[in-house]
Amino acid sequence: MIGYIEGKVKFIDRGAVVVVAGHQSVPGSVGYRVNVVGKVLVEWREKLNEKIRLYIHTYVKEDALDLYGFIKKEELVLFGMLLSVSGVGPKTALAVFDAGEVNDIKVAIGAGEVEFFTAVSGIGKKGAQRIIVDLKGKISGDDEVDLKEGGVRGEVVMALTGMGFSKKEVVGALRKVDRVKDAAEQIKQALKNLSG
Repeated sequence: MIGYIEGKVKFIDRGAVVVVAGHQSVPGSVGYRVNVVGKVLVEWREKLNEKIRLYIHTYVKEDALDLYGFIKKEELVLFGMLLSVSGVGPKTALAVFDAGEVNDIKVAIGAGEVEFFTAVSGIGKKGAQRIIVDLKGKISGDDEVDLKEGGVRGEVVMALTGMGFSKKEVVGALRKVDRVKDAAEQIKQALKNLSG
């Protein structure tokens, strides 16, 4: 079982990155094909040959042996939980992470937001309800999901919750906000979403 892979991104291949573990100059180096979240692929197109670490979930089936990689351990844990839901395969579980960050997904589960999951390709209304019902009790502190994140995003979250908006409202508004913008611009965009 592979716990994590550390190495350089050699190239990107149809929804996956190929990571060369160890030194590329050493004869016999191995390149692992790792499926990753779509938004991560976009970022990494500019990071070829940079060193990365991915926490790995190994998916084994009669006709498949696939690796799924995540930058954070909490993403790996949540991915495993999504896979435990009947009818949710690895590609669908991975697609959920394109809909939001770990905290967004946890809040959607805790708040019973069916529409959050039906927006993901491959998940219908019944599948969304199954995810919520199966995982609601497994997500610790459903009603107290921690929205605090580091850096600019954390500053934005604290500002919005400080204005009296609920956690659910904040998460919903931030889904449509560009993370690349500075805190002031993100707050402005979020407030526009909240008033619309």
